[in-house]
Amino acid sequence: MAAKFIFRLDDICSDMNYKNFQRIRDIFIKYNIKPIIGVIPDCKDELLKKQAQGNSIEADRFWKEIKELQDINGWEIALHGYDHVYINKNSGIFKTNNRAEFAGLSYELQEEKIKKGKMILESKGLEIKAFMAPSHSLDWNTIKALKQNEIYTVTDGISAFPYVKNDMLFIPQISSWPKKRMFGVDTICFHINCWTDKMFIDLENYLQHHKPKVIAFSEAKNIKGSMLLNVVVFVKVKVRRVLSFVKHKILKK
Repeated sequence: MAAKFIFRLDDICSDMNYKNFQRIRDIFIKYNIKPIIGVIPDCKDELLKKQAQGNSIEADRFWKEIKELQDINGWEIALHGYDHVYINKNSGIFKTNNRAEFAGLSYELQEEKIKKGKMILESKGLEIKAFMAPSHSLDWNTIKALKQNEIYTVTDGISAFPYVKNDMLFIPQISSWPKKRMFGVDTICFHINCWTDKMFIDLENYLQHHKPKVIAFSEAKNIKGSMLLNVVVFVKVKVRRVLSFVKHKILKK
């Protein structure tokens, strides 16, 4: 199959940069794009609040709009941690970032955070389709806690196609922008709090020419592909990240 992309928005909460959220919301609605959005149940991340530059909105208005986007526009919801506060420097399963809200904590603590976060989102009328770990940092205790709370899909993973491990479905997330690919599924991770005008223009230009490549998160759940290609993509991404790290270290000297 030709390559397909899912759009995902991280760090969605009432303390985000709401002006930027409005802009991307309007673009997605215009082109009938149904992203998966990572909603933080009880955000206490001061950096996100700072990035919003005073453009946050009142909480009741925020929850009402998110529910409307789910019910009317078909946007899908991921539980994006609990409070988005980083507790340690554990990079978890994927070794993407050296910080974590979940990875490295006991099962009991992780289960409590997931349970409380899920309860908050469901109390707002939201249906949770997946888990989205802050900074991509989760471990096997996280997976165990998710299954305890009847969440069986994670929007993360380094592979060509969705795959199942430990009875958990992982939908790959590799890139921050759609790239030329011959095959597979990739979730494109957008952090819109600090987007510039150019990034919104580039997004709309991409959709004008490549909209058929973009699918909804739920559509990817039934896509299966070659395990060999999964391994090839995993190795390629890992090598690229190691080389990037080494290059960064050399430039800092």
